[in-house]
Amino acid sequence: MNTATATLGSNSATITVMGGGITRTVDVTLTLNAPASSSVTLTWNVNTEKDLAGYKVYRATSSGAYGAPIAAIPGNTATYTATGLQFGTTYFFVVTAYDIAGNESAYSNEVSKSIF
Repeated sequence: MNTATATLGSNSATITVMGGGITRTVDVTLTLNAPASSSVTLTWNVNTEKDLAGYKVYRATSSGAYGAPIAAIPGNTATYTATGLQFGTTYFFVVTAYDIAGNESAYSNEVSKSIF
């Protein structure tokens, strides 16, 4: 069965096996389901300020429409993996740095990822 052209949902095919003078034909149904979610990994350049406490990661489904941070990352880490992202959705991300006094930087450049 060639699955290269199969689509999501049910795909019907017939398998014929020949051997020893006997031929067997069987109808089969292959069901393809899309995964429910995916992930994306963000990386950034480390902030070198001595009072750096960490980073905050923000995510939205509309450009610039950020609410509360989805993660707080320690200052010695410059990567974050966002999981549970739904297929068919575009996500927008920004990162901020914050210091030991709680002061937070402006948003980084926005990046986006469409999950398909």
